[in-house]
Amino acid sequence: MYYQILVIFCVLVFPTPSNGFCGSRKLNGDLARSSTRAAEFLRGKLEENFRFDPEYTRAVVIRSLRLAGYTVDMLNNLGTNLDDLANELHQQGLGKISTGRIAYYVQGVLSICQDPRAFHGHNLIKRLEDGIKAYPVVGFNHPFPYSLAVLSLCMSGHGEASYSEYALKIRNTINQIINSTHSKDTVAMATMALACMRDKTKNDAICSNVLKKTIKVATNWMMTKQNSNGSFGNSITTAHVAKALLSAGITPNRWNCHKALNFILQSQGSDGSFQTYIMSTAQVMPVLIGAIPSDVTQLECPRNITAVNKNPITVCVRLEFLTTSSDGKLGTPPPPVSLTVLNGTNTYDILVLASKQHDCYKFNTTMSAWGNSLTSICGVAKDPANKKYWMIYSDPTTLTPTGIDSYRPKDGSCVIFKYEKLNFR
Repeated sequence: MYYQILVIFCVLVFPTPSNGFCGSRKLNGDLARSSTRAAEFLRGKLEENFRFDPEYTRAVVIRSLRLAGYTVDMLNNLGTNLDDLANELHQQGLGKISTGRIAYYVQGVLSICQDPRAFHGHNLIKRLEDGIKAYPVVGFNHPFPYSLAVLSLCMSGHGEASYSEYALKIRNTINQIINSTHSKDTVAMATMALACMRDKTKNDAICSNVLKKTIKVATNWMMTKQNSNGSFGNSITTAHVAKALLSAGITPNRWNCHKALNFILQSQGSDGSFQTYIMSTAQVMPVLIGAIPSDVTQLECPRNITAVNKNPITVCVRLEFLTTSSDGKLGTPPPPVSLTVLNGTNTYDILVLASKQHDCYKFNTTMSAWGNSLTSICGVAKDPANKKYWMIYSDPTTLTPTGIDSYRPKDGSCVIFKYEKLNFR
């Protein structure tokens, strides 16, 4: 239930280049519910340790769930090992995996806030750049994976020196496609790659001009291919084109966005999937919340507590009894305790360590919707009927901004637990 609420909330606030959604409030609500069902379908596959085949599908699923609002910690708590992304890399070696698949891995690694240049000893960016330069070769000779690879490289923040070369090659591809094979999926992926490069090109006016003109040609062509029912093909193609138009910054009133998204909604199965497949669901789900692949680079990453934790800090813990307990006695505080802990240790764990040095620091908590809540310390229990509670202070006069689970004292500070009577009605 928590995950469902979070996904719906993210639908309402997720920023996109074109202000997200199109259509009525009812459509927005339908999209929110649809994205929740799709996320539940994908989450279930991760939670049950589903065997992803091909393995790179896991990277696409993780990327899509991150775009839907899942944090790295939430994904880890599902019981899945995010480092499983490295399995195929270890088993086959980078040289035997196609550049198109490497592109998906790069997006997955970026979405879990790791560096694709050093992912379990693999430099995915170098492999990606080498593969793009070698195009076309056996296993990597179609413009769709080429555009996907350029998009992933752009998302990583690398390769800008070659943007002009990539832009010209994609421009030629688009010109060939719109006059022959009519592959809307490929034009959509190419447009997303062009839009990413456009947004990151700063000092090359010629390249910027090529990008903008090519995007205009591609988007105008795609908009002419919309069917009367709102689709651009099946639900996957429609989602690809919608993401491309969003990436390019095309406002919803220039194409029938409402009908396109309604078409996608109608293709969702009762299990939350699209076309019953994991990959198709992972590809479609982002557009339900107005997200595009490049949004991965804007996601919040957890603070690097692991690196900080290598530095030990010193904190003290002390108790103060400012009012009598339920038996009418005023408690006698134990001596303050000085502890050496890892930076980033929370107050709960600090109090556990203090209790090992002096019995009076032994405590009890109850789990609430807001985390652990102190019920007693040193045998003195809170007394709600008389408004007496254990309060946590970061210094003699300042209450901690958060509770026992999330407050992490700084080096040299003292955590003060005060038993006091509160003045509220």
